[in-house]
Amino acid sequence: MWALVLLLASAAPAIAQFDRGAISGTIKDEQGGVIPGVTVTATNTQTQQLRSTITDGTGFYTFPNLLPGQYDLLVELQGFKKISRQNVPLDANGAITLDFALQTGVLSEEVFVTAVSPPLQTDVALRKTVEAKDIEQLSFSGRNPIGVVSLKAGVVGGNFNSRGFSDLGNGGFNINGSRTDENNITIDGATAIRTRSANAIVGIQNVDAIQEVQILTANYMPEYGRVSGGQIRFVTKSGSSHYSGSGSYFLRDDKLQANTWARNRSPNATENSGPAPFNYKQYGFALGGPVPGSIFTNRLFFFAAQEWVNYFAVVTNSATVPSAAMRIGDFSELLNPANSYFGRAITINNPLTGQPFPGNIIPASQLSANGLAMLNVFPLATPGYQQGTNNAIFSSENPQDQRKDNIRFDYRLNNSNQVTFRYSKYNWTAIDPFRPVGPPAGFPFARTDWDRPNSTQTVSWTSTIRNNLINEVTYTHSLDQVFINVFTGNDLYKRSRTGINYPYIFPANKEIADKIPTISIANFTEIDGGPYPSSSQGPIHTISDAATLVKGRHTFKAGAVVEYSGEDDFDQINVQAIPGSTNNQNGRFEFLDNRSGGTGLAVANVAMGLFSNYAEIGQRAFTQWRSVATDVFVQDSWKPASNLTIEGGVRWVYWPPYHSTTNNIANFEPQFYNRATAAIIDPATGRITGGNRYDGIVLPGSGFEGDGQNLAVARDPAVLALFQNQPVGFSKTYANAFEPRLGLAYSMNEKTILRASAGVFHNRVTLNDSSLLGGNPPFQPQVSVSNGSADNPGAGGAANLPFSMTAQDVEFKHPTSYMWATGVQREMPFGFVLDVTYVGRLGRYLQRERNINQLLPGTLQANPGV
Repeated sequence: MWALVLLLASAAPAIAQFDRGAISGTIKDEQGGVIPGVTVTATNTQTQQLRSTITDGTGFYTFPNLLPGQYDLLVELQGFKKISRQNVPLDANGAITLDFALQTGVLSEEVFVTAVSPPLQTDVALRKTVEAKDIEQLSFSGRNPIGVVSLKAGVVGGNFNSRGFSDLGNGGFNINGSRTDENNITIDGATAIRTRSANAIVGIQNVDAIQEVQILTANYMPEYGRVSGGQIRFVTKSGSSHYSGSGSYFLRDDKLQANTWARNRSPNATENSGPAPFNYKQYGFALGGPVPGSIFTNRLFFFAAQEWVNYFAVVTNSATVPSAAMRIGDFSELLNPANSYFGRAITINNPLTGQPFPGNIIPASQLSANGLAMLNVFPLATPGYQQGTNNAIFSSENPQDQRKDNIRFDYRLNNSNQVTFRYSKYNWTAIDPFRPVGPPAGFPFARTDWDRPNSTQTVSWTSTIRNNLINEVTYTHSLDQVFINVFTGNDLYKRSRTGINYPYIFPANKEIADKIPTISIANFTEIDGGPYPSSSQGPIHTISDAATLVKGRHTFKAGAVVEYSGEDDFDQINVQAIPGSTNNQNGRFEFLDNRSGGTGLAVANVAMGLFSNYAEIGQRAFTQWRSVATDVFVQDSWKPASNLTIEGGVRWVYWPPYHSTTNNIANFEPQFYNRATAAIIDPATGRITGGNRYDGIVLPGSGFEGDGQNLAVARDPAVLALFQNQPVGFSKTYANAFEPRLGLAYSMNEKTILRASAGVFHNRVTLNDSSLLGGNPPFQPQVSVSNGSADNPGAGGAANLPFSMTAQDVEFKHPTSYMWATGVQREMPFGFVLDVTYVGRLGRYLQRERNINQLLPGTLQANPGV
């Protein structure tokens, strides 16, 4: 790989909004006596903005709610020499202590403090800051900075440099024992975790636009909430009083690549003659500074950054596919103990007689037209290629394009008011080479066609009401949009191309009627038709207000956060299909060796059309999910002595479950299940012969709302009877969720700090595959059939087949963690700081998913014919 980097000027420092730090300390004289009335001034070296305060009767001063960056501190009092300390670094969420000793002299004399060791952390949170200078010097795969989180002790999972340019995951981190979906990611305070999936981020950040990354791993103060795990807080750059910027261009192509081991093993010249076609360009710029114009001098600053990726690759994969003979019912090659599929002789039996087929060949009269068509969907085996059981090698294109846009303005109205606006846009389009991408990868059929335009924005107004009272009002908006289609640039996605024509159980309202089913055959690579097309988009609006009051040695902070969020969801399918179920509207066939009434071999069962399980989804449902969450917090940072900090507070959360704005969601609740009217199932056919098909299914509220009244099922009396005045989100809303937190930091000396803390944290459960109840019948019916024929899997139609349901516990409690920690931080020689901490965590009410109708082992064998 080679790169050309153009450095236009030094990188600009930054201001963070909604993420602020504090500097405090005590002023003494040469004899150690405290001095009241001392003027202390902190100047932001980036914007030259000044903040001044006066020490109280105990010589104590504090600057709460400082924007992160570098500061020059000036300490002055008549009769003493001035003291100046320059370039003091302050992190977002940082709290540092700087004490000064004034010397007797005239005010015109000035003492400069230089070569002072980095201040130790005097707040109680377990945290780490990765600054811009470190981010710029690190080499990120695809310039995706999410991996920096793993630099903090206590973070496991993921990998520092394993995230590519298009990896929209949240990092997959376990932070001090948290689950991966229990961590929050914000950008200047704006939530950047998808409402639809807590393991995905709303846009990848531009490395050139990041000032620092704050990682709070445990026992942070009550002002931070929403999750029970870690807080990952991206802080963006802003402009300064001088212009600065950078530009970069990275290129990698196949001329710089070697061929892969797998391609070298291929007998095909297109693969073994050299590396696959590859071209990867990544380029961008960043620029910041003051906005021109005399009226904006030292008042309005901007920072802008853009980045593009143009990527094209040809990807090679190998798979286990049926031989040409198997596709016409001839399995004679399996009688050879050295066959490449099983490495032992396999005999297939005639289900009609229970005896082996002569020569392992199925008569034409017993073959299934759709079964053979499914075998012919597989690509042919590659002559001369064999790696393990894989006997086919093939390639497919993978084009991707990405764009990132960032713009930020910081405007100082006057010395008491500042407004900040930041907007980030992220676009990514791609066509996967295979379905699934893997590992393990599948085939180039029904390839996923992605389009993900995401955005976040923050606007904040900070007011200094008086010298000891600061208020900050912030509005943030995040929007994740995911449009997922099936690549239709060729006909490989079509089921008709090999003659598959079995009748659907739900023939109406297919998104793509002519799309391949999912075909799962034991010991062969699965053909995955996939769950798409689909779409979802989730807005997250937050409004917060926080006030900080300094009173003596106390720094009080209180605030409230209201979040209105949801998802417009046309993707209410479990992407990872569970056994016997499906995520494919066009059906999923499962062929197993042990199928009752089968041949004893899954692939031979395919030729005869004898599936073990088949599942299909009817009309897809669209649900508009919404919820309003409210958080309130109060906290205090108290310094009873210059070497002791005590921090504590409480957060209260009120999180109603997400609900449908039209009430088109359904749940199974045992309290409404009536055994006297339960559905009666014919054990021979699996069909309902009597009873109530909807027994135990309930809808929320008292009826359909808004557009829900236009649904086809809204006129079905059997469906309308399912309204039982249940809560609109089904689960309870808990009003007693309090989160007390307390900690202290004690400076044994100027080089050693002891810390101890404990707290309670709740996790807000967002929407996921397990909780999208809009995908339940009667809105999105799904049925499963066992031991049927591929030529007519739902013989008799869907009207009398049992439903497959996903249910949610009505007592659903917030996942809760209790954390405690104690540790020591010690300044070491050569500027190193050693931090050793023990962290304990106890989790309660964590999510789990289980099949409540799972048959006991041996049930089918004990009931032949069922």
